[in-house]
Amino acid sequence: MTWQEPYGPLIGTGVRVLTWNVWGEEGPYAQRAGRIEKVVRGLAPDVVALQEWAGQRLGYEHVAAGPAQAPVAVLSRWPVVRQEDRPLPGGPPPREKGGVLPGRALFCELDGPRGPLQVLSVMIGAYRGC
Repeated sequence: MTWQEPYGPLIGTGVRVLTWNVWGEEGPYAQRAGRIEKVVRGLAPDVVALQEWAGQRLGYEHVAAGPAQAPVAVLSRWPVVRQEDRPLPGGPPPREKGGVLPGRALFCELDGPRGPLQVLSVMIGAYRGC
């Protein structure tokens, strides 16, 4: 130990995180699914926070997800030890075209290699025109 390093030498630690709104609710999702998987696998993040997620695991063993009507997810190399899902203000999901798409926040605590890692996947609500 020294004055400059009172607790000893630093141990290098890195976490690669990707967050992505993949726009899975409407549009040609089937055409984009392969590209989404290719990008995620190419970047090889340790943790992926997805919004408008369509249920794919993308090669990750540990997956935490919100409800289907507000699809947010956290995919991780490490176990999810705790998760909490909360709606954001904005009202119920629309039953037809137009209206409000409610926001959602999914909190996850992961059992990371150096201890707990807390991650949020947040989808902000949006107005949908008719």
